[in-house]
Amino acid sequence: MSSPPSDPMPTVSVVLPVKNSEATIGATVAALLGQDYGGTVELIVVGPAGDRTWDALGAELQSGAVRALEIELPPGRDTPAVKRNIGLARARGEVLGLCDSDVVPAANWVSTGVALLRCSWDVVAGPIESIEPGYWGLYVDANRLASKTPRMDAAYRLDADSFGRWRRKPPVTANVLVNRATFEDTGGFDETFTFAYEDYDWFRRIVDRGHLILCTRLLAARHHHRRGFRPLIGEYLRSGRGCAQYLRSQPHCRLSLRRGRQLVACYGAALASAALAVTVGPVVVAAVAAACALVLALASAAAARRAVAVTFPLTTFVLGSAFVAGLTRGLLERPRTASVAPAQGAGPSARAPNPWARARLLFAALGASLRRTATALFPGALLQGAPATAATPEVPPLTPTIPLLELSLAEEPARAGRHRSRGEALALAGVVGVAALLRFWQLSGRPGFEVDEPVYTHIAASVAASGRLLGKPVSGLPNPPYLYHPPFYFLLLGGWFSLVGSGIAKARLLAAGMSLITLALLYGCCRRFLGRAALLPVVLVATDGWIVYSSRISWMENTLMVLGVGAIWLYGRAVQTRRIEAYLAAGVCLGAAVVFKHVAGYLVLAVLLHWALIRRDQRQHLVMLGAAVAVACIYLVGMTLAFGHVYWQETGVQFDRTLGIGDVRGTVSTLGQAARAVLGQYGVFYVTILSAALGIVLVFGRAVQALRIRSLSRILEHSVLYAWAAAAIVFFAAIQLHFSNYFVMILIPLYAYISAELVGLLRRRPPWRPAAYATLAAVLVANLATFMQRIAERHDNALVAVSRYASAQIPSGALVVTEEYVANMIPQPYCPSWRASACAARADYVITYTSRTERPPPVPALYRLIASSTPLATFTGFKERIVVYRIRRTSAPRTGFSPLRSARA
Repeated sequence: MSSPPSDPMPTVSVVLPVKNSEATIGATVAALLGQDYGGTVELIVVGPAGDRTWDALGAELQSGAVRALEIELPPGRDTPAVKRNIGLARARGEVLGLCDSDVVPAANWVSTGVALLRCSWDVVAGPIESIEPGYWGLYVDANRLASKTPRMDAAYRLDADSFGRWRRKPPVTANVLVNRATFEDTGGFDETFTFAYEDYDWFRRIVDRGHLILCTRLLAARHHHRRGFRPLIGEYLRSGRGCAQYLRSQPHCRLSLRRGRQLVACYGAALASAALAVTVGPVVVAAVAAACALVLALASAAAARRAVAVTFPLTTFVLGSAFVAGLTRGLLERPRTASVAPAQGAGPSARAPNPWARARLLFAALGASLRRTATALFPGALLQGAPATAATPEVPPLTPTIPLLELSLAEEPARAGRHRSRGEALALAGVVGVAALLRFWQLSGRPGFEVDEPVYTHIAASVAASGRLLGKPVSGLPNPPYLYHPPFYFLLLGGWFSLVGSGIAKARLLAAGMSLITLALLYGCCRRFLGRAALLPVVLVATDGWIVYSSRISWMENTLMVLGVGAIWLYGRAVQTRRIEAYLAAGVCLGAAVVFKHVAGYLVLAVLLHWALIRRDQRQHLVMLGAAVAVACIYLVGMTLAFGHVYWQETGVQFDRTLGIGDVRGTVSTLGQAARAVLGQYGVFYVTILSAALGIVLVFGRAVQALRIRSLSRILEHSVLYAWAAAAIVFFAAIQLHFSNYFVMILIPLYAYISAELVGLLRRRPPWRPAAYATLAAVLVANLATFMQRIAERHDNALVAVSRYASAQIPSGALVVTEEYVANMIPQPYCPSWRASACAARADYVITYTSRTERPPPVPALYRLIASSTPLATFTGFKERIVVYRIRRTSAPRTGFSPLRSARA
């Protein structure tokens, strides 16, 4: 930090670069000459000789109020950086100001800037706002999506550590004042920047020299924004090419890394959209894009409180595309060099590297960006506490003339937690590696196939082959689209099959991969609440026997949890930042999870419960819920238009099953059924059962404690995780659902909350840590034992066994009465068990499926067929028993292939 101006009223020199600025220069000069500053203000205007700007300044030039520097510059050198360097070299003031010819500063701009510089700031800068009403002025001022103009709603400091961080955008040289000592220590502008970003490079060098920059609305100025698509597109193209120059000059700085990540994300999104268009069809991609655009449009209108703001996302897309195009062109083209030596104080001129050097610079910037992104996913060490508050430089004292409220720098968020240690990254990578081993080892046949897998695989294979959501047809009935579940999982799985081939084994690869993504998201989510101790719930989820078992099955819940955990992560971030954009993103993800599979509605219950606990941010929560409802409405309208009453009919059947109204075989509806399932076929998962019981006790214990002491203080310590766990318990206890696949949606929030309580306990009572570590080790060993007992040591696969038997022993044209999931494993036509009465006369075989939670349906005709049948084979798996019967006919023997059955086939 340099010393402040010593003179109470130092001379201030303001430099104005101009070129064809005759329309706006008059108001700028009048505002600068009319400052209320008590000292001397020197105004220096720098521009090319013969420029039209000089005609507009005739009176000011004749009176000597403005110093004019008319210069002759060769082609390619007529840039703002060169003009500013020339003007600054001629300036006599102790304080140097930079302004643009289309900016109108306030009357107290100089006096406020000098007062702030006297508070030991080295550089002070302010935002620019539209001087003209209309659409384009509102767009630049109110648009928050990919905005190029820096926002300074709250004052913030920039130093070497915070430069380029989120919500710490560098200022622009259109509105800045600097001490001469700081300028002389840093040097002028790098004149090789011929398009833009020369100001970012200059500010970067300022903070690298140890100086502090204050960004505050106290210096807000008005600006003639460009109006119309054509001038704005040109500005964004030039800005993109300037950004490319900045990436070359500063490939490893934080701002370059952010721009590199954004460029990779843009191209990644484009490639992903193209791949999805090829695999699932362009209509689906267009529908998703339209839904996202609609949500963004509504959110933009809500944030700006103007109806016209609904068009802001489209405008941003066009201008952002121009920026990306300019950036790409700038990275590919040959860098320019200054034709003459830079002006006094300017930065060094960069020599143009050869094409291989340019490629190395580009890949170095993008590689560093990807490394920083990977590092950001792998923070801290287990049980070492939440991120400590960053050690920030002391805020300089303010003079009484500067409102303290405007400079709320003491509320700057802590940043130390962003510096993740390499040891923590390696620890998390090791946990994910172990999780991958537990999930991918001999995945194709272990454990035995679950009943949903053949059905889901058949539908996805139909999507991959024909683009239609079709299950196996029922004999004698039409085959409508399969709409018992939303189609997104089947579209995703169908696209996956198009890439790697069809089959249950290939579907399991996708499920296991999604479970690993869930682990990464869970770590990021818990990192926000638990700090570096977030590794604990990841370890528990990664090794839990039940979750490992579920992750090896191609259930759609493995993909659903990616959206579910992501929604909770975004919601936790929104609660902490209290920004409406963050709540909007959480609402969109929440709505996406609900439409992916409707049981994700428990996440909405979690959000409502947490809102009731904290009782704040009403407007933000309403925006979030509105976004979720908008996504759901778009889904419902789209499905209705696409499928009509068939969608509502089949969705209603699934809702009836969920509520226990219709056919609910395979669900647990009483405590007795739950006890028999837990103590019987699922008893091997004893660690999971005990952990879930502990989590439930903790959740309800905290509720009882809050009622007893009449305080929510203990719950509010981890309010988001508590609401997530409590909502899961209440929701899934209220409805009847399968154990294995749905229980993972309870276990993950329970493990997160158990970890939060354990971390808090160990921080309060450090002597208990050895016992806790020993218990954790015992849990991990027990989970490994469960893996060995349930997966590694068992080779049964009853569904595969019956499939082989049917292919070898049952005629291909024989009609089989069985369940849908068995039917999808055999080549013969089938009649569902619930239609046994309609198929009795034509049926040849019956195949029954029985488990502790599922029996053949109570259809009298089915049991009559079984009574008149001969059992041929029995196949037993981990939890199921499948019996094959041949129906006895009294009229004539029915063995082998008959002409009638061949014709029926």
